[in-house]
Amino acid sequence: MSACDMESVLAQITSSSTHPAITNIIRKAADADILPVLKFDRWVGLSPQDFLRILPALRLASQIMRSPRGLQFFYARARGNTEVTFDDRDINQLRFYRDDRTPNAHLPPDHAAIAHTYLNDLVMAVTLAFEPRPDETEGDCEPLPHDRIHWSQPGIRSKVVMNEKNLHRLDLMQTLGPAVLKQWVIMATTLCHELSHAFNMAFEGQEDHEMFFEDDTFCELGHAFEKFVIGGQVLVERGPAGEAMLVMREWSSSHMSKVYAAGGTYVPTVSRASEPDPLDMTVVQDSWTERLFNDERFWDETLVRDGGQSLQIPVAAFARRERVDYSTKLVSEWVRATGWIRG
Repeated sequence: MSACDMESVLAQITSSSTHPAITNIIRKAADADILPVLKFDRWVGLSPQDFLRILPALRLASQIMRSPRGLQFFYARARGNTEVTFDDRDINQLRFYRDDRTPNAHLPPDHAAIAHTYLNDLVMAVTLAFEPRPDETEGDCEPLPHDRIHWSQPGIRSKVVMNEKNLHRLDLMQTLGPAVLKQWVIMATTLCHELSHAFNMAFEGQEDHEMFFEDDTFCELGHAFEKFVIGGQVLVERGPAGEAMLVMREWSSSHMSKVYAAGGTYVPTVSRASEPDPLDMTVVQDSWTERLFNDERFWDETLVRDGGQSLQIPVAAFARRERVDYSTKLVSEWVRATGWIRG
């Protein structure tokens, strides 16, 4: 999209009531280098206006996947060490590991280049679309088992489907700067989640075969990516005064297994004598969200310096007991109102 076209479309999707910071963030995203798989020609039936409205989320998803820990994750899946382990029921799991598991580790330059190549090549394996969803899932990755691709071995292509409600939410939020940022974060992390599945299908060649990542007790690569890179799954909720807020959620492996089983999907888990509470939720501070969109040095310098650790969401918003008490009430209301679950 040329600069002239971008300004024309931007004028169509904004108004005098649009928060000025939102317009500036969209302009910056239009000049950014996003992953090829997320560019306009990969989206089926998406208008230029809607593409521009979601562009900050596409830029953020690209930055997260290309972050130091994002590159480590995808390189480990493609080229990392693998081994078979046994849990306390003597059930085996196939696991993959990073070569260097120190907290602030960086991939060697040649390994990082390979990871970048794999991410760029996802453009050959994935199409994307916004479609109505029969449930409240934010997104899903649909395998196309008869559409083959060949990376290091034969794989399959896939289609990432985003819930079209994401676009409707942006309609309602465009005058509210912080609310739009939160919705972009949800869209970006959902794309990262689903593209992790797409990456695995393109590399593995099987729609129903995923490996455990390192010490995870739940075998689901979308969740594994989110947990490793940003700390957990994020979603938008309503605070005590009705304000939109981001929360990060972690479920125990046993609970997630039940959730997927209820939807007709089997996902392997590891039996443990003791597990975390079924629900652990923490409020994501606005400062973390705003930094993602407004602090270029965070991406160019801070993450490079600390190996991506600063992208992890701080979890000290509540004491643990207060977090659990508050989030139990929050989630019961949220489930009753929406029935939400991510694919």
